[in-house]
Amino acid sequence: MSQYCLDLAAYWYTYDYPDLTAGSTNFWMNEEVRYILLTHKFNEHDSNHRMSCLKKGWKCRFMFPFRSCKVTDIEEDPGEEDESTMDWYNDFVNRPTPLPPYMIKLKWPQGCQYVNTHSVPASAVFSCNTQMFKSGVQPMCIT
Repeated sequence: MSQYCLDLAAYWYTYDYPDLTAGSTNFWMNEEVRYILLTHKFNEHDSNHRMSCLKKGWKCRFMFPFRSCKVTDIEEDPGEEDESTMDWYNDFVNRPTPLPPYMIKLKWPQGCQYVNTHSVPASAVFSCNTQMFKSGVQPMCIT
């Protein structure tokens, strides 16, 4: 499929949505096909990466591809001897609380290594990238 056709299918998803039909034999009016094209255009990280991905070294700065993960979890990285831990100040506590850096690892099914976490309703309404990093927002992919 040409880039031009992909762009049209993705940009027009919102306008065509009332007429899209699940299981339609017409390729352009099939709801599942059009959603896959929308996701591919706006919410899928390029597996070849872009120059902006690698501007800080040879690894993707967005940490793609993600490994599959069976459950959502919080992963802490205090370092070997807590060298990464920083003091966190809270208004309700008079002393700082040591807090290591952490990352929320989302449930990530096999086959979604390059899909951004995104809001499905927001993608459908706005026809754009809706990348989100919140717990509970899952990648949508066809496996």
